[in-house]
Amino acid sequence: MNITFLIGNGFDIGVGMKSKFKDFFPVYILHSEQKKDEIKQLSTEIGDDFETWADFELQMGKYTEKFDPSESQKILDQFRDFEMEFMKYLGQEEEKLSFSNMSLISSTMLSALKNFYSTDNLRNQSYEDILNVVQRKSTERRIYNFISFNYTFVLESCLKTISDGVIESRKVNASTLKDSVGKIVHVHGTRTNGPIMGVCEPSQIVNQELANNNRFLRYFVKPRINIMHRNNQDRDAEKLISSSNIICIYGMSLGATDKNWWQKILLWLKENTDHHLVIYNHDPNFSIISQFDWIDKEDSILDKLASYDDTKQIDVEALRKRIHIAVNKNIFSMDLAGQHDEIINNAVDVLKTQFDSLEDVLNKI
Repeated sequence: MNITFLIGNGFDIGVGMKSKFKDFFPVYILHSEQKKDEIKQLSTEIGDDFETWADFELQMGKYTEKFDPSESQKILDQFRDFEMEFMKYLGQEEEKLSFSNMSLISSTMLSALKNFYSTDNLRNQSYEDILNVVQRKSTERRIYNFISFNYTFVLESCLKTISDGVIESRKVNASTLKDSVGKIVHVHGTRTNGPIMGVCEPSQIVNQELANNNRFLRYFVKPRINIMHRNNQDRDAEKLISSSNIICIYGMSLGATDKNWWQKILLWLKENTDHHLVIYNHDPNFSIISQFDWIDKEDSILDKLASYDDTKQIDVEALRKRIHIAVNKNIFSMDLAGQHDEIINNAVDVLKTQFDSLEDVLNKI
């Protein structure tokens, strides 16, 4: 039985990284001050309105409108500079995390993976529906696979704390089944190996001449970049999706620049009535204070998914019973940045007992 998690930036944020584009923008603007004007132009645009640029990839597609088609290289140079600076920033943020408290991390990961469909997270009926699938396949090993949309290695570092990659050992008749961690696919590369940023399709590029320029598209459209890189990350992710019994989306906003993946998941959901989709949704403004709120939340998510069905051949409403929503349930959350600070503070305290002055301590560090 294959259970696949699609992991987005919400996972990294939940463990203490400041990994939103908006977190990086002030750093980028500061670093851009010393760069030539052609490169600095992008940071100036961002600085004029942080909020508009929150969905950076989609905004880049709109940003193309400001350029003559003959200036395509200028756009790509700015995009390249941003990407390189952002990957460097993510590396610095990742270094602030500590993975030394293995018992905390492993227990958090194990609890999240085993209980992602529990009534602590999902509505009662959703729990029962998924439990029925799990029970029918109780004689099969459960393999937990991951498609990461992040550029960091935080997910791997957390999963490595699970002893031998075993999620749970279960007695089934005379046998012992070991449910385990399976594959991890970075569908958009990593910060140190071919990171991929861009829009999902040419229609998201406002400059129509560039949207019809094949050379430009293979630098700017993520599915085409994946083809050019020849790493088969997209193919491997598609295989994981097609072989899944249950898919759980965590830390992702269902944004338009990943539209192709939401289309694939809708098709996967349609093809088999035993397939179930769990969506963890983050919405700080959500509350249930009237009979309308929960229904409105479901409707808004299903409407967004339906908007990505270009073929208009998928009845998303008919799939509603197999789409399960969890709102503001941070099952993977743990403060690994705080753990890092705690370790440093403890080290300083130890050193203070061995040296007479703070200056000696600082010199020792």
